Amino acid sequence: MNLNIVCLGIVLFLFCSCNRKQKIVDLESNLNVLKEISLSKIPSESIESVQTETSNYIIQQLDNTKGLSNSSVNAIFQDSENLLWIGTWDGLNRYDGNIFTIFRPEADNKNGISNHVILKIEEDNTGALWVLTMHGINRYNKKTNKFQQFFFSRENIPPLTESEFNMTVDTANQVFCAVKDWGIGYFNDGEFQLLESGDLPKAAVKKMQFTLAGDLLILFENKILYSLHFADDGSGGKTISDYKLISENVRDFGTFSNSKTCVISVSGDVKILSSLNHKSQTLYEKDINSFVGYTSEGLVLSNKSEYFILDSLGARVNSSWLKYLENQKITTLIEGSENVIWTGTDGDGLFEMYPIQKSFNPVTKAQIPELNGGIVRTFYEIDEKSFLVGTKGKGLFQFSSKFYLNSQESLQYKNFNESNSKLNNSVFSLLKGQDNLVFIGTDGEGISVFDINTSTLINWPDIIGSNQCDYFKSVYTIYQDNNGYIWLGSNGYGMIRLKLERLGKKLKINEFKKYIANSRVQGSLSSNIIFSIVPYNNNKLWIGTRLGGLNLFDKETDLFKSYKRIKDDPKSLSNNDVLCLYADENNKLWIGTSFGLNLLESYKSDGEPIFKNYTVKDGLPNNTIHGIASDKQSNLWISTNFGLSNFIVNESRFINYTKSEGLQNNEFADGAFYQPDSSDYIFMGGIKGFNYFLPSEIKESTIVPNIFIEKISGQNKDEPYLQSLVISPNSKTSPFIELEYNQNFFDVELSALTFINSEKCQYAYQLENFNDDWTNIN
Repeated sequence: MNLNIVCLGIVLFLFCSCNRKQKIVDLESNLNVLKEISLSKIPSESIESVQTETSNYIIQQLDNTKGLSNSSVNAIFQDSENLLWIGTWDGLNRYDGNIFTIFRPEADNKNGISNHVILKIEEDNTGALWVLTMHGINRYNKKTNKFQQFFFSRENIPPLTESEFNMTVDTANQVFCAVKDWGIGYFNDGEFQLLESGDLPKAAVKKMQFTLAGDLLILFENKILYSLHFADDGSGGKTISDYKLISENVRDFGTFSNSKTCVISVSGDVKILSSLNHKSQTLYEKDINSFVGYTSEGLVLSNKSEYFILDSLGARVNSSWLKYLENQKITTLIEGSENVIWTGTDGDGLFEMYPIQKSFNPVTKAQIPELNGGIVRTFYEIDEKSFLVGTKGKGLFQFSSKFYLNSQESLQYKNFNESNSKLNNSVFSLLKGQDNLVFIGTDGEGISVFDINTSTLINWPDIIGSNQCDYFKSVYTIYQDNNGYIWLGSNGYGMIRLKLERLGKKLKINEFKKYIANSRVQGSLSSNIIFSIVPYNNNKLWIGTRLGGLNLFDKETDLFKSYKRIKDDPKSLSNNDVLCLYADENNKLWIGTSFGLNLLESYKSDGEPIFKNYTVKDGLPNNTIHGIASDKQSNLWISTNFGLSNFIVNESRFINYTKSEGLQNNEFADGAFYQPDSSDYIFMGGIKGFNYFLPSEIKESTIVPNIFIEKISGQNKDEPYLQSLVISPNSKTSPFIELEYNQNFFDVELSALTFINSEKCQYAYQLENFNDDWTNIN
């Protein structure tokens, strides 16, 4: 980007599909940008973590194969700007939901971190990060990317144990420390002040933490727990005004928000102490190993067989997510923003766990084991008793009608396939036609017909006259017009028109005609692979073909007219691979292709259609359109190869949804969309089952994540213009940077600071006084 201007104002805009609030922010001024130290980055492309879906939670593992510096985690901390910090046995990690940035010590670098073993992470009242290592305490300035090291005269004295340095922050986020051979102190005016500690033990400190009442609890390495009370010394400093022994033979402890303390003895017994009334409550819990973390519900403890939550009354809290921790060797746990539970493990890295927001009711192999390995391709509600679902590979499923009105009830169903019926295992299309006949398109020869009057399945060879018809199979779409003609679209055998009549308990073919593609004959079908047929007025049909574009068939003349992609013509069809068609209530035709959504917008003076194209650049999550349906507000619901999209037509914007919001999978299936006449529900089928949902119950989120600007750099300089800036959408300030006239090349590294659905975020930038348009970027 080459901009020859004296002062360049940069405006960044973050757009997420989970919200529609537009926020404009400038950048920060008065920078003191210093050289990066001990810094390495793992690009987001490498963080393609395997996600495990349980019935209620998504669990994602992030270990050293995904960018974490080491798979043994000692500490997890989320700072006031929502950045996640992970302390491991080999480096400090910063994670923004997309990228791991790793900090390790460097030889002879006083501005680097002091040691690679990270034990604890805190944040002070200025926003600086404090990092406890095995050797030294560090204060990290995110803006300058510098560490200030504190060794307390022990820089050249290597520690013999992990506990020779320790730290914590009080309720005002002032930093306190405990250092072997130095004592107990607090940070003030840029340095640590030593406190007179009287007769307190000189042993190393294993753990220290403040209660909400302001008392400091210190567990010494000799297993004795003390409480320290502080007072002002009259000159702006602090002094230890009182201390007392709380308990002996203590293995670990944790504090509650109401000034109570949970103490675990060396023998594994548990008691709760109150600093307000000095009462002690012994619990029935036995063989407790350790305290592993905090949640809003209480403290998380572990015994020999399980993890559990304890509240301040000493009662266990039932939380459904606890069962998913059973196979983890947890060392630390926190409850972060966005309802994410983060767990650090000994050897298995970091786990992210968050509840699935089930906006869309899924039906998968969890409810129907027989669905495993099948792809849902078609739906049809037959009557008040039957709702049919056809699959590729697993036959036909029959549910009770209106089963979708109560998602809490267990599903009752029957499965018909080659093992228990005459039906082919691949069912691609369904239609209840005239005369109480249900037409079934399968991968087998011809079509099958279910006669509701006689409850009989009639396969193609059993229909009178079928042996005199041209061979065809793989029926992907079925339509019956008002004159009783049945129109079939097949995979490779063109389009078939036929008429059936009853002959006693049998069916007879009255008329049959097959339409085959022939490029040498004008007015022929353009492709023999037909995925969709929808009516247009009374005498015409729209036909969607693979590789042959869109066809308009005139039933009176028996002629086809095809519309295809025209190179360099943006008003032509976006792609010739048509996967689905949908005519809305205004008789507008929507075309789903392998490269975007199309609307037949109008016609030219010569009668040629004008198409409006929508692709990923317009907000679609993916360009492969499998299905299209409409809700009561005339907005579209579109299934794709990467989730479901709600297209707000009059605003030309897309709201995108992914698997974490309850979809059966991000990948859907060709033509697998349906709307029953008797309800407003929409059904979408995919590779792992299907979803049903009521559009009026899907609410758009208004949450706008912060923007994290990793850095802005340019001119091939080592020192960036700006780094580590988090901007809130509610920010009232307008920071900026001012560049010289010749500083006209620069890079901006940024991401949405969110740990859920970060792949849904879209970004755009604008250069004020240069270009009034927003430019979309990946």
